[in-house]
Amino acid sequence: KLKISSSCPLVLPTHVLIDCANEENMGSEKIGTTKRGIGPAYEDKIARRGLKVSDLANMDHFRGKLASLMSRHKLLLKHVYGCKVNESDFSVDAVCSEFEDYSKYLSSISGDVGRELHQGLLQGKKFLFEGAQGTLLDIDHGTYPFVTSSNCVAGAAAAGSGIGPKFFNDVLGIAKAYVTRVGEGPFPTEIKSELGGKIADRGAEFGSVTGRPRRIGWFDCVAMKKSIEVNGISRLCITKLDVLDDFEEIFFCVRYENGENYSSVFGSSDRYKPVYEQIKGWKCSTKDVTCWDSLPKNAQHYLNRLASVLETPIPMVSTGPERDSIICRF
Repeated sequence: KLKISSSCPLVLPTHVLIDCANEENMGSEKIGTTKRGIGPAYEDKIARRGLKVSDLANMDHFRGKLASLMSRHKLLLKHVYGCKVNESDFSVDAVCSEFEDYSKYLSSISGDVGRELHQGLLQGKKFLFEGAQGTLLDIDHGTYPFVTSSNCVAGAAAAGSGIGPKFFNDVLGIAKAYVTRVGEGPFPTEIKSELGGKIADRGAEFGSVTGRPRRIGWFDCVAMKKSIEVNGISRLCITKLDVLDDFEEIFFCVRYENGENYSSVFGSSDRYKPVYEQIKGWKCSTKDVTCWDSLPKNAQHYLNRLASVLETPIPMVSTGPERDSIICRF
């Protein structure tokens, strides 16, 4: 059932080398990239010199473009980053052979995905688009420069999939009952005490790509309002409520002390002091609860208060990692 767009950019091994060199070169100003080559691959895409899945259809054509791009990468690493270059990393034959193996598999599952989706919609089919990463990692609307290299807001589903925005009729926002962040960047509600570590352990908060521990913070309604605004979110699903089961008090940020909104939090967050509300914790297990009325009253109060501050309904609540550990109030 898997289909990959022919327009999908390819990440080369030399993109990874550049990513690592760039992060190392930034020193104390590092962004916290995954070092998987994503940023450099996007640089080549935007500069119109990148390789795509469609290039694999003609390996002679692919080899020519690959040789030119890898030569550029080699010069960049040597003369901009001052790296000692290992010649084996720049073997066009080796990389071409590797991608030729990929092409044998990809040829059967790649194509014009946008067209297939469009035809399906005209036939009355329904599709669910799932976004990756958080809104505030969006290249245009996030906490730049501590962001990813692409658009990850809901509107990007149209451009990314190749179907028009008129086909989208609902945007469900997904947020944890607390907030997390991997890597560097502003984080006004970050919990820097042992409590943050406790939440991280209970929530198994490690980066899905790198395995790095995630930073932990209290729910930030200011940041969430920004996310609701730029995504056009109509309703919310709050996940990992059960992670907060053991705490005496639960905090959530309702505004910043200086009155500024999250759009202006780019760079250091030291001057953005969160103003918290707090409620009594529920001190009992909500794990795998699937009925709203079975939730502790304080847990209900917490969710209702978030919905009120955010002016957005919360009809879905996750109480565990299992697929059926969810409360639906439709």
